[in-house]
Amino acid sequence: MSILSRPLIADTVARLRSFSRQEPDRPAEPTNLDQMAELALQICLPRLREHNRITLRREPSVTPPVLVRPSELVNAIVNLVVNAIEALPGHGTITLRSSSANGQVAVEVADDGPGMPADVQKRVLE
Repeated sequence: MSILSRPLIADTVARLRSFSRQEPDRPAEPTNLDQMAELALQICLPRLREHNRITLRREPSVTPPVLVRPSELVNAIVNLVVNAIEALPGHGTITLRSSSANGQVAVEVADDGPGMPADVQKRVLE
């Protein structure tokens, strides 16, 4: 990790904590998935700007509200985006898309990096 990236990581963490403090112990509520995805991207912007060779593609979709704790959803998306940034070898594309089909909604963070080695894939959910 470069010295330059440490303040940006700290900024990302500070922005996420600030958002989370606004909603301590907030119950699950109907939430717009795309709005939370956009908020997560705003939190990640300083980290994304550090890597000017990484392209972010946003593919929003009209989705019905989902019953979640907004801060937990934003936290999950931020973590996925930051992990994707770290997985890319200094350049590439991160795609954040949402979708709705058959009464189900989804948010997906994908990157075109090298992927996880097989031994890491086996342990990823431990």
